[in-house]
Amino acid sequence: VGQLVKRAADPVVTPVAVEGATACTSAPTLKSGLYTDREEFGQHRYYRVDVKPGQELRASVSVAADREVNPDYGVLLRAVTVHGREIVRGEAAGNGRTDVISTGLRYPKAKSDDENAPAETVCLQVSNSFSAASGVKTTPGMPVELTVDVVDGPDQASDVASFGLGRGWWLLGALVLTGFLAGVLWGWVSRLRIAVWRTN
Repeated sequence: VGQLVKRAADPVVTPVAVEGATACTSAPTLKSGLYTDREEFGQHRYYRVDVKPGQELRASVSVAADREVNPDYGVLLRAVTVHGREIVRGEAAGNGRTDVISTGLRYPKAKSDDENAPAETVCLQVSNSFSAASGVKTTPGMPVELTVDVVDGPDQASDVASFGLGRGWWLLGALVLTGFLAGVLWGWVSRLRIAVWRTN
């Protein structure tokens, strides 16, 4: 209840209209905020975000199906370098009737020993696999809502694919110990069941 009250007290954020580009080189540069755009069926839209060392980029996108579409669809959000190398992605897919489909990603950039290290330009690529049903207009594009947030990153930015989960010798040791204890427990239970069966 307290969370709902706090959320209701927060001021409403008005989305800013922006027009994404068809290539990263000509994409608009975005700051932290909420943005709206339109994207046609099967189209790719690019947006640029500057991420300084020690910061974390958090982005999410929602594509609304404001018209009749075919039952199979998906949305893809990629963070790529200016040279086109993929850093991390978020994707979602579904089938059947839907009103909106969303996905997101996070990219923590490691800190640098150089205090004057330049910010990295990250290109956000938004694409969709919606297809129009027969007789449905394809223009204008479907509404897109993009949320961008650049915040202070963790003290130790880890692999973006795992966000630090499942790394290090401690995890390997924990898995080995868990497997050993599970094996001992299962063996003890099995022997007990056999002993009871023989007794009866």
